[in-house]
This record gives sequence, structure tokens and C-alpha cells, in this order.
Amino acid sequence: MGRIILLFLLMLAVAYATAFAKEEEPISIVIMHTNDIHGGIDRRGATFMDEEFPPMLGGGASLMTLINKMREEAEQAGKGFLLFDTGDYWQGTPVGNYRQGQIVAEFLNRAGFDARVPGNHEFDAGWEEAFEQMKSSEMPVLAANLVIRETGELPFFVEPYLIVETQGIKIGVIGLITEETDFYSKPEHVANVEFLPVKEVTQKYMAELEDRVDLIFVIGHLGIPYD
Repeated sequence: MGRIILLFLLMLAVAYATAFAKEEEPISIVIMHTNDIHGGIDRRGATFMDEEFPPMLGGGASLMTLINKMREEAEQAGKGFLLFDTGDYWQGTPVGNYRQGQIVAEFLNRAGFDARVPGNHEFDAGWEEAFEQMKSSEMPVLAANLVIRETGELPFFVEPYLIVETQGIKIGVIGLITEETDFYSKPEHVANVEFLPVKEVTQKYMAELEDRVDLIFVIGHLGIPYD
């Protein structure tokens, strides 16, 4: 689902929360996210841009250089900094597919992400493997609409949302995985899980967060509807 990429962060990479600022000074928060990495952590030519003369992509090393630069600049400027991944981190390159994506999962663990959302391709090796990688995640895994089919409950290693505090304000971050994951996956790969409708789930957790936070963000691995 390369078109996925919905990161509802007030439609901004830099969120200005002036309503919650002390002495009416604007609060700035730099927000970065990755999505659909699809195993692209190795240096390789971007043949999808130009098959004959593909420009080189720096992979994970270039990504971390940019992340570290942006984080440092934010800290020096007195700004908050949040970093999220919104799914489909493996499936697409030999490096990405090695050990069913565990190499990329380890990269994400080392990169200092605040939270991540699983994508539909995280289930390409079956729900058991997807669960094992979520269990080993060193960052919160957010998927409010991912439940065990038999119980209707979230897996114990998955959270519906995360509350982060930065620049003196509290932000609730709700995570969602596309409810069409069962359509994009083999039936046996998602046999033990269910993907609930995102609208109802989002409304449920927004109501739960409303009196606890100053802002609510939704990060999701979601498709774009079209006719």
C-alpha cells in the first residue's frame, strides 16, 4: 500500500499550540514520520525514478543523519520533537525480507522512534511473526483497531494510544492500522486477528482522551478511498 500515508498531525510538520503556551508565547513541536520503508534501509539505486540512470538512495544511514539533524536543531531552538513510523517497514528488498523483516525492525528500535503503527505488510509472514516483532519492539506499538478475533481485545503488547508530554502540553497519539489488512493478506496470515472500523474506534478513544490531553493526533497506516 504505497499510497498509504495518513499522518493526521494537524496537517502540519510543525504544530503550533498557541492556546496552551505560557505567557502566550507560541509552542513549536517538530513532527517527523516515516512510512512504507519496505526494507529500504540499504543503499541502492532508485530505479523507480530512472531505470537507466537511477539516483542513489542512502537508505537507513541517510535517514538517521536527517533525523539526528532535525532533532538537534529542534532541541537547540527550544522546540519539541516527535518521531513516528506508520507501517510497512519490510517487504520489498532482500535486506528487508531477510528474517521476515526483523533486520528492519531492529533498525527502527535503534532509531529512537517515539511510537510506531503496524502496516498490512507486517502480516505477510503470518500473524504469529507479526506479533513476535511487535513484542520485541522497544517503542510503543499503537494499533487501536487491532484485536484478537476470539476475544475482541487488544493484544497485550499493543496500545490504542500514547500520551506524550512535550513543551508543557500533553498530546494523545492514537494509532490505527488499515481495516482492509485482511483483504490484502492471505486468510491464514490474519486468521487470529481482526481489524475494526477506524471511524468508530477513533471516536471511542478520542472521547477517552478528551479530558486528559491538550491535543489529539492520529497516526495511521490507512488507504485513500477512491471510486
